[in-house]
Amino acid sequence: MFSCRKITNKVTFILNTKNYSKRTAVEKVLRAYLKGNFSLIVKNFPINFPETPIGKETFQGAKKRAEEIFKFYNQENVAIGLESGLIKRFGILFEEAWCCIIFKKNYFLVIHQDSLYQKKLKKD
Repeated sequence: MFSCRKITNKVTFILNTKNYSKRTAVEKVLRAYLKGNFSLIVKNFPINFPETPIGKETFQGAKKRAEEIFKFYNQENVAIGLESGLIKRFGILFEEAWCCIIFKKNYFLVIHQDSLYQKKLKKD
């Protein structure tokens, strides 16, 4: 299993995005856990995907982003795909974000997070 505590060599992470906020978030997380023992390459490989994915498209987008960038780089690197979109639960729209990480052809981590999307509620 991939563990931050066992990393002794510098690891290269490849992030597939053009979004500055996603890049900044990934850099902060890597810095916090790896204490600078990494390099981050950010590229934007188009994936022909909806601008705002809905439902399962969001997970598929994160996976596809990681897979696309993994194809073009040394397989010793760590590929990261991030995607956010919308999902409807209980009649309310939520923003949903997924992170897919591929290392040595294995999917090591898929993270899901969601938050309430703004919706105007009726007063009683």
